[in-house]
Amino acid sequence: IGEVSAEIAGQSFSLRNVVGIPAPPPFTRGGIGGIISPQHLRPSTWAVLDLAGERLILLEADEADLSAWLTARAPQLKLLRLDRAPGEETIMVHAAIEPFERVVTMLDSGGKGTEMVARLGPGLVPGPPRVTGHGVGGSASYGSDVPDRVLLVGDARVPVPRLILRDELDGCGILVAMDVMRGTVIAVNGDQSQPVFWMVPG
Repeated sequence: IGEVSAEIAGQSFSLRNVVGIPAPPPFTRGGIGGIISPQHLRPSTWAVLDLAGERLILLEADEADLSAWLTARAPQLKLLRLDRAPGEETIMVHAAIEPFERVVTMLDSGGKGTEMVARLGPGLVPGPPRVTGHGVGGSASYGSDVPDRVLLVGDARVPVPRLILRDELDGCGILVAMDVMRGTVIAVNGDQSQPVFWMVPG
């Protein structure tokens, strides 16, 4: 489609490189008319996804001011500064499921359950395969559960109550979803050379 104008909370935005698709059934049922990557709303700002306070905030700030603002906003959380994995417009960083190697990891607020490519966790004993979710087109995805794991990200250890092992993931080894991200705060910039700031339980 190209460039599209949008109004959000009384502010105007110019969205570039917009793609039109037929509405998948889950979107239609949920009344969803589109998806916006918040880091692309205004390239010069930081998009702060406050998943604890259920707010989206756009900030003009340098790294130091952003760090201070985040810390003041959520002093109970630990602030992580994470380098972005190169070449990805989605939020990609490096993390690991303990005790395995760090791999490219997507922070995906659209996902429901945290997943890992099975071969990256040799020795894990999963439960039986089951339907673990559905794609936007309605197709089922299959995986196996491993309970009580830990995500190593930055210098933090974040509990993963249930890890889903999958044969493959698109573009990453681990997908961190809302079961882990809920209650955290993420700040990301449209400039891919900028880091990702993630505030997690301390």
